[in-house]
Amino acid sequence: MGEKVLEIVIYLMRHIEENGGRFEGIKEMADRLRTEGFTDSEINSAYFWIMDQYQQPEFMARFRSHPSVGYRRVFSDEERSYFTTEAQGELIQMRQLGIVNEAQLELIIEKVIMSMRDRIDAVAVRALAWSLIINKAAGDQSFLNLSAIDFNEDSQIH
Repeated sequence: MGEKVLEIVIYLMRHIEENGGRFEGIKEMADRLRTEGFTDSEINSAYFWIMDQYQQPEFMARFRSHPSVGYRRVFSDEERSYFTTEAQGELIQMRQLGIVNEAQLELIIEKVIMSMRDRIDAVAVRALAWSLIINKAAGDQSFLNLSAIDFNEDSQIH
């Protein structure tokens, strides 16, 4: 479920970014998301996470100063060997939208490399990122423990 919620968060954050930090047309967006197969629970989870972020001064400051505009993260050859192209793009997009900060992005990359597994895809990246986001919000540091993350043979996270 987490990766689906994060997919909605990305969709909504793109909308907010395009509207200069304003969150308008939520009913229409929710209707569209429902027609795309997302549940009310997933939509509400994403919405409430974003509303919680609006309470954070640094979140609103990014729309005034646009710190991620022009943000570039170049993956090394070794790093690229662990991520599909889509997964790399997903990480960069989450950083540009302010869903993860620079330190969280680097932590995700580090965790994947330390797992010594084959390449992971965008779905696995979203699941990993959502795990980090939720654990951080709950004050849980278990994400820092590599054994808390279980990759199966399809590069999904469980």
